Amino acid sequence: PDPPAADPSAPPSTEAAPPVPDEVEIPPDEPGEKPKTVTLDPPADEGTTGPEPEGVEKTPVPVDVFGSSVWSRGVPRWFMMAAIDLGVVYFRPRIGFGYGQPHYNWIGIETNPIVSLRGVGAWGGLRFAIPGLDLRVGARYFYDFDHSYLEPSHSYSRSELDVRDGPRSTPMDLEAELSWSVNVGVGELYGEHELAYIMSVPEGYFVYDDHLRIIVDPPWAYRNRLGFSFYFGRRARLRAGPVLEVAGSPDRGTVVWRAGLSVRMRLYDDLELRGTFVPVVDARDSLGLQGADAFLVGVRYRWATD
Repeated sequence: PDPPAADPSAPPSTEAAPPVPDEVEIPPDEPGEKPKTVTLDPPADEGTTGPEPEGVEKTPVPVDVFGSSVWSRGVPRWFMMAAIDLGVVYFRPRIGFGYGQPHYNWIGIETNPIVSLRGVGAWGGLRFAIPGLDLRVGARYFYDFDHSYLEPSHSYSRSELDVRDGPRSTPMDLEAELSWSVNVGVGELYGEHELAYIMSVPEGYFVYDDHLRIIVDPPWAYRNRLGFSFYFGRRARLRAGPVLEVAGSPDRGTVVWRAGLSVRMRLYDDLELRGTFVPVVDARDSLGLQGADAFLVGVRYRWATD
């Protein structure tokens, strides 16, 4: 028989609807298998247009502390990739060939042409990256438009650095750089550690290293950076926070301290705005902006083959 019709004059029920479970168990397909537990999506908020279309799988997008989440979902493969940095006074495309998930988890070779108002050069070497860790080992050459090798001195001013009365500066560096990052909830703690062995400097001269932005008594030089980026906005698209950096030349006995701010804003999965203001806070030399990693504003575009 049909169920009895509801009485239209009866008051509406005040009983609360049963709670929606967070997880459900799906019976096994074969005897002996364990049941599968599936986590259900939370109910849609008021004002939404309704449920997702059937057959469309919703994939959660977690905060990816090592780059854009689109790269972490890539399939391991052989690939060619590029990361292009374009700023007010520089152009640095990085081109890589390797295997894995580009820009996220891979191993291969990388080249990095360098073009700026100060000079031109190139870096090339091996690179190994896993989530939260990145190692680069290679060689860098730089042809400096503005500087020559320097006569040894206890300290230098900006005007002394700009005097070109020696051989033109064209150093070759062997470099190793290790970068890491750790997600700590409200942001990420990260570090960069670099060691350089500078060659091709004539005997009896010092050299201004355009990459480390210090004056070096060859061959050894180093740089260490520690920073914290706070997450802002949906999917942590904006990250900003303080930076502390120390660089030096052991044979000169000099140490340069820098401190400032770093900002990154991801516009799309492959496009990012970047800004750095890390001036010198303590150093023997007075090089002005030539000794700082300051006022560097640009964009980074990432690309990779399918």
